[in-house]
Amino acid sequence: MKLDKGDGIWAGVLVLIASFLAVPHGRELFLAATRAHPYFMGFVKVGILATMGELLALRIAHGKYRAPVGLHWRSLIWGCFGITFALVFDVFAMGVNGAISKGLLPGAGSRLASAFFTSALMNLAFAPTFMALHRITDTWIELGGGRWKGMRQVRLAQVAQAIDWYGYLSFVVARTIPLFWTGAHHHLPAASGISSADGSNALNSARRPALLLSKQKASLRSRGNAGSGHHIKYII
Repeated sequence: MKLDKGDGIWAGVLVLIASFLAVPHGRELFLAATRAHPYFMGFVKVGILATMGELLALRIAHGKYRAPVGLHWRSLIWGCFGITFALVFDVFAMGVNGAISKGLLPGAGSRLASAFFTSALMNLAFAPTFMALHRITDTWIELGGGRWKGMRQVRLAQVAQAIDWYGYLSFVVARTIPLFWTGAHHHLPAASGISSADGSNALNSARRPALLLSKQKASLRSRGNAGSGHHIKYII
């Protein structure tokens, strides 16, 4: 695959983000903003980074950068997912710590156990719903041609019929969640050097570029022509 001028732009944006977070003052500003405005920052962080991941996935699949159908809608939806992530990560982390303190789960005093159970329960309970909803929104956007007028004409039955649900269940749910994502989201708060739940969660979000890139590489899609009635098939 030959280098494209877009590669420099894409890499430059990622380097700027990483450089800002690598500087102590920039990292503190980032953490402070995340603590003060978790939902807003969740929207911005995931909206930007996941959109970059979408573009990279298409670059790898087609050899050049191209905007997916309804890019602005996809970015908006990623941002909304970022809002849910800001809540869900803490819900599962605090819930697991509470369960451990009551003896409902083993590993009292072990950050490794806390991180593992948080990741495992979040991926087993939350991830299938999130991934299914994301598949629905992506298919809805594509069937509507990425335009609000067209998307309003799309019916839920059309979306459900266009999705390869067997592939989703047999590969995404049965393989990637237990074999990959449980480990990929297995964060240790001690690695951040920040003891507060808010701070460690914010830093975990700062690490998201690498996670999103790996996820987008795993989620390259072969899509049928939505307008011809072919199924839109997803790997993840």
